[in-house]
Amino acid sequence: MIKLEEIRINRVQAIAISAIIIVFLSQIFSAKPEIRKYSENISPTICPSEPTGVNSVVYLSAKKRGVATIKKGERKFKTQKTSSISLGSKAKEVEGSGASPLLVAVKPQSWMALSQCTPAISEKWFLGGMSTISSIGYFQFVNPNQSKAVIDLEIWSEDGKESNQSLVISSQSTRIVQLNSLVTNKKFLAFHLTARAGRFSAVLFDERKKGLAKLGGDFVTPNANPDKKVFITSVFGKIKNQKVKSQFLRLLAPGEADALVKVTYLAKSGIYTPVGLAELRVPAGKVVQVPFSSLPTGRILALQIEATEPIVASVFSSAKGSVS
Repeated sequence: MIKLEEIRINRVQAIAISAIIIVFLSQIFSAKPEIRKYSENISPTICPSEPTGVNSVVYLSAKKRGVATIKKGERKFKTQKTSSISLGSKAKEVEGSGASPLLVAVKPQSWMALSQCTPAISEKWFLGGMSTISSIGYFQFVNPNQSKAVIDLEIWSEDGKESNQSLVISSQSTRIVQLNSLVTNKKFLAFHLTARAGRFSAVLFDERKKGLAKLGGDFVTPNANPDKKVFITSVFGKIKNQKVKSQFLRLLAPGEADALVKVTYLAKSGIYTPVGLAELRVPAGKVVQVPFSSLPTGRILALQIEATEPIVASVFSSAKGSVS
């Protein structure tokens, strides 16, 4: 038998719950949408200075980008009225908004090269360049910060691991280092740059000559960290009237064990592994160069490289009047 007190209590609870629901719903439908603003900090990008005899232009993704000249005691960003700027003898720092600026460098009657301006970082890999008598390649290091940067360089060649080097880059300064001052008479080179103190920007330029004749030059694209699967895009395929004379695949297994490597062509005409590239043995610690065999037809293709050990890989192309 239900007592009168229990009925009253249940009725009071129901009324209270109903009131809470009504208040909650009224707040939902009467509340104004809350506008939240988000902001993000993007590191400025560093554009290297232009060497003597080279004309360099940086193309910005939009007008009104702030640009500062990297030099002692100054870091004042000035808003640009145009979407392109000339570099000059001092490196530039571009505010980090929008797409990365594109750098176009031209040496009259010799070569034209393209690269991107990149932020200052603490680690970078490069697989490219040489230090023989025909090389006039170099590194350009930029330190945009107000404290010095100390960079440790690990170097590999076709003969194995070379002596490690250390460089000091003064605050708010640029330093150019010739490749043949780091290691001499090597055809194939790889570099691992690590900041022991500070941060830095680095570009590697591979330029070659024969006597007084210039053979061409190009920026070496930075590599990702070593991995067991690597992709390389924009490799030239086999087409008529092609200006590319030769192409080679360069590989480095920087660890202590040899790497077994399989290369697969990803092209419009199909996906396949050519004879000779199905199983390559890359000795640990040595940079090897392998010629491409039976390139597929088509303007460009991509490479999928799988390895049993972490590797870095790049493609060297020799064209009429240039190298890249």
